[in-house]
Amino acid sequence: MPENIQLKIGDKIDRFLIESELGRGAYGTVYKVLEQYDGKYLAFKLLRLWEMDDPKDREHLMKRFNGEFIAGKIDSPYLVHSHEIGVWKGNPYISMDLVDGGNLYDRIKQSSIKIAEIDRIAYQILKGLEVLHQNGIIHRDLKPENVLLDKSGSVRLTDFGVAGMLNARMTVPNILKQTNSLFGTHAYIPPEQRNSWKRFEATSARTDIFAFGVMMYELLTRGILPFGTLHTANDLATYIKRSVRGEWDDITKHRPDTPPYWKTIIEQCLESKFEKRAENVTILYAQIPAFAQDRSTVVLNDAEYSFDKPLMLVVTQGEDPGKTFILNQYIQAHRAQGIIRIGYLDKQNPGRNQIEIQEDGTAYISNFHATIEKHGSLKKWIIRDGQFYAKGGSDLPAWHPSTNGVFVNGTRVQDFQEIKPGDLLTIGDTVLQVRMK
Repeated sequence: MPENIQLKIGDKIDRFLIESELGRGAYGTVYKVLEQYDGKYLAFKLLRLWEMDDPKDREHLMKRFNGEFIAGKIDSPYLVHSHEIGVWKGNPYISMDLVDGGNLYDRIKQSSIKIAEIDRIAYQILKGLEVLHQNGIIHRDLKPENVLLDKSGSVRLTDFGVAGMLNARMTVPNILKQTNSLFGTHAYIPPEQRNSWKRFEATSARTDIFAFGVMMYELLTRGILPFGTLHTANDLATYIKRSVRGEWDDITKHRPDTPPYWKTIIEQCLESKFEKRAENVTILYAQIPAFAQDRSTVVLNDAEYSFDKPLMLVVTQGEDPGKTFILNQYIQAHRAQGIIRIGYLDKQNPGRNQIEIQEDGTAYISNFHATIEKHGSLKKWIIRDGQFYAKGGSDLPAWHPSTNGVFVNGTRVQDFQEIKPGDLLTIGDTVLQVRMK
């Protein structure tokens, strides 16, 4: 059982000296610390696992925390960088960059911001999202409190791990213990995440794009939310209803000098039907005049890709982040069919599928969830929802779809879908990115 840790200024965890408390969330606390070997000030995030009674909840959250650390190792000037991960008296921690210029929520409340400055802030947020998305990671908890500013005013995104995964599902009150009090986060959740049948479709860039639109509306209007006030639980039903209907106030009502391009960008972000929402962040910053000529320097849909080159799947969000499945290795045992079966990793009954995904915190992955084929006649790698097998004691095999579906880049697979480098596959609550080996 993790120990109850009550830290105060002057206490030490390993070589980290506590200087002050920076913030406290549903399950974690962030401190300013002095790293005593190098004499550097860092941010230090400690999970309060002692508050969780169920060992399975603790194990699940620690795996998600590891994913947050891995995401923080992505090299980008627009992300808060992870330094070290460890455990103190049974409670995990991450040390990371200290960004000490406050957050965007503080900036919104201080004073009205000129359009040129809003353009710059927006561009940097989008560049941070772009590198996350290109690495197969959806933030899922984008809001002003998670956009940090350094003393020069430059933007750094943070908290792109555990919080987003839990808040997005909204099905783990046993872990959060205070789901009903997350009013602030609700302001940025797109409508499809509130629909239990569509929730997995939210694992695409469009989830973050909706949140970005809400946030920029808020930044332009100095704190006004697009779908109404959201101070208490009583406001929540009305706010959600308006967001589902796409009923936001014209932003020029609150800020008459809003440029036409910002009206267009916000409309593209706040579209209630995710299929019609802007599909990537490049589309958005290309409309900001000062940054319209910029283009991404990272291309994961490799132009040199061909059918004969080996592919692999990498878990980018889930309980086993970084785990890699090299597809050609699984093909060897099924060379005649070129088939790879994907399903839930049942530790009591392993080996039912070639690729088995660990997801103990949910029941969203079926035992026989999906099928990948190296399709020789099409000269394509394809994925199908479900598998072909005999079910319920029948001697006759048939095709059986999964319970919750398979999604490629946020679109549900109906018959089959080609997969290429850079694509994001959502199976259960796990996201895997297709990459070239």
